[in-house]
Amino acid sequence: MHILSIEEDIPDNLAHVFGDNFNDDGSVQDLTYLPRASHESIAYGSAGLFMTAEDLATWCNALFEGKVLQPQSLEEMLEFREIGFGRRNRGIGLGVERFVKRMSSGETAVGHTGANIGTSASMVHLPDHHISVVVMINSFNHDCSQTIRTDLITTVLKENNVIGV
Repeated sequence: MHILSIEEDIPDNLAHVFGDNFNDDGSVQDLTYLPRASHESIAYGSAGLFMTAEDLATWCNALFEGKVLQPQSLEEMLEFREIGFGRRNRGIGLGVERFVKRMSSGETAVGHTGANIGTSASMVHLPDHHISVVVMINSFNHDCSQTIRTDLITTVLKENNVIGV
C-alpha cells in the first residue's frame, strides 16, 4: 500500500517514527501521529509517501530493470556526473546516485538514500545481478541504515556466490 499522508488517512499499523526536533533538550519523542502537514508539504514525496520496504524494493527493481521508464529516459536518468575523488568517487544522476564501491562489495550499485524526521531509507539496485536491496528504519540515523544496507548487500552477494564467504 502506498499513501500520501497529507491527502490520506495514516494507517494504524504505521511504524512509529521518533525525533528530537520538537524538544529543546534533545530528548526523543514519538512523532508518528503529530500533525506534520507543513513539514511533509515541503518534502512531499520524500517524507509524506508511506510504503513497506518490500513495496519500495519492488519499485526499485521495476525502475532499474526498465519496467517503468522508456529506455531513453532511463538512460538519461543514469547519466552520472562524477563527484568526489578516490575512494569517495561516485556519481549523481537524475534523482539517483551511483554508490561508491566500498558500499556494495565492489559491485556496481545505483539507487537513492534519504532521511527525514524520524525515518531513514535506502534503496539500492545491483544491475549486474538484478537485485534490489531496501532498508527503512524509524530513526533519523542515516549512518545506521547505510551500515545495514552494506551488510545486507554483502550477505546477498555471498549467498549468490558473487563474493567469497
